[in-house]
Formats: sequence, C-alpha cells, structure tokens
Amino acid sequence: MTITVAVCPTAARRSVLACVVALSGFLAVASAHAEECVSMGANQYVNVLRICVSSALPDQGAYSYGPENLVSGPDGWAWCEGQDGPGEGGRLTLSWAPADLSWRTLLIANGYQRTEQTFQANGRIRDLRVRLEDGSRLDIRLEDQMGTQIVQLPDWTHSAVTDLTILSVYPGARYEDTCLTALGVDMEEADLEASPFDP
Repeated sequence: MTITVAVCPTAARRSVLACVVALSGFLAVASAHAEECVSMGANQYVNVLRICVSSALPDQGAYSYGPENLVSGPDGWAWCEGQDGPGEGGRLTLSWAPADLSWRTLLIANGYQRTEQTFQANGRIRDLRVRLEDGSRLDIRLEDQMGTQIVQLPDWTHSAVTDLTILSVYPGARYEDTCLTALGVDMEEADLEASPFDP
C-alpha cells in the first residue's frame, strides 16, 4: 500500500517536537555495526522513547548529525545518514515503553531544514517504508519541501516499535548524504479524538 502525505507549514499549529511532548534527559548510545541510538526521558505519555539509526554522518566542527537531533537538537539541526551512497536502505527505529499508547500519525520534517540552502544541498527522503510491530507495512511518498509532514496510518495501532526504511531519495544539489530534521508520533491525538481502543 502506498499513501501520500499532507504537509504543515513550518509555523503550523503544532510541531514535531511539540507532539513528541517535552522530552528531557536524553542519553546517546553508540552500538555495533555503526548503529547509533538515543534514549529520551519520560513524558506524560511514555516512560522512555528510543530512536536508533543504521548510520550517522560524523560530526563536522560545531555540527553534529546523530539521532538526538531528530527530537532534541538545536532548531533546524538534522540526522544525516553516514553510509556510502545517497542513503537508500538506511533505517530508523522508533520505540517506546510502556506499549499501551494508541496512535495513528507520524510527524516528519524531511531534509536538513536549518536553512533553505542546507535543505537543497543535502538529500531528502522520497519514499519511505513503515513497518509496524505486527508486521504490517506501508510505503509513503514524502513531499520535497520544508515543514512538518503529517503521515496518517490507515488504522489506529498500539505498535510500540516502528521501523522506517529509506527506499528512494531526492538527491542533494551538493552533498550525497540524506537528512531528516525531525521524527515523532502524535502522542496527543488519542487524547483529542477517540480511538477504537478506547473503552
């Protein structure tokens, strides 16, 4: 199944970071096979949030490109994959505990949105495969523009592990690496709208 997504302007009513909801106290962890992970402290919805990426571009001077930038980096900073080539096959895993959160919307800020120049210079994700804990999957085509993109799943889910794989990219004008500024799940949505899991 392939779906396209809506796009919110950068100054829209809610940002990815607002929907991730005031996470604090992150701890970055580097593990084998170049995978890098970051674990975030508790918020009102979950006790821990963890993001792992299959690779990350090494720090360059004052700029870092690790997974922590997806949820807590300075405004406009990004995760950039560090594998050879344009990033196709790169993976991200978003997980949390406890596993009783009901959700259906991913929030994605595509590319390196520090400036219009960094956005165009680096690769952006074109097609993304989303795989949930129950094995279901869907393919998403992201727009090649700045701002937060709203990706609504066909159904509500309790999946506490979401794997994302880059299938294709919009090439950067200057650099081969592909970047993502922010990634989150709309944790507030179930409070605002009844889900089929509600009693």
